[in-house]
Amino acid sequence: MSAPDSSRPDIPRLPHLTTRDLNGTRRKLPNGRLSVLVIAYQRWQQLEVDTWVPALHAIEHAFDDLSYYELPVVGETSAIGRRNLDFWMRRGIPDRGTRARTLTFYVDTAGFREPLGIPDEEHIAVVLVDVDGLVLWRRSGAHTPAAERSLRLAIRNATSRPTH
Repeated sequence: MSAPDSSRPDIPRLPHLTTRDLNGTRRKLPNGRLSVLVIAYQRWQQLEVDTWVPALHAIEHAFDDLSYYELPVVGETSAIGRRNLDFWMRRGIPDRGTRARTLTFYVDTAGFREPLGIPDEEHIAVVLVDVDGLVLWRRSGAHTPAAERSLRLAIRNATSRPTH
């Protein structure tokens, strides 16, 4: 499998983003690592996110230099709204490790998903991006064994490619 051509504008790509995780640590994406991003737009979609977490935890341990993150994309809101939502999310997630991988983005949701090639916000999106943010794999919805196998294959292909 050849590497996607980063000079082509038609290749979906994660734009450079900066935010803070729920522990307050500043985070950047892409971050120079292969990353699986679990992107949710609605509160109810946490149920779909949770179906992926056990598999992603196992995948992260199986592959060196791979991380996964949960990305709630909630739309633009006031500074007070952001602080309030971050407070309640921190309070609802007692585990520091889970808070470290939860990166909330307060941005235009359509503007966030379009560069990634995500067509809608009806379900979560699970996206594999390379070290430069190029989208290597994408699915929507809850975990299925077939989707997990497909993701693992995409990760194996990505990790076996020569670096540029």
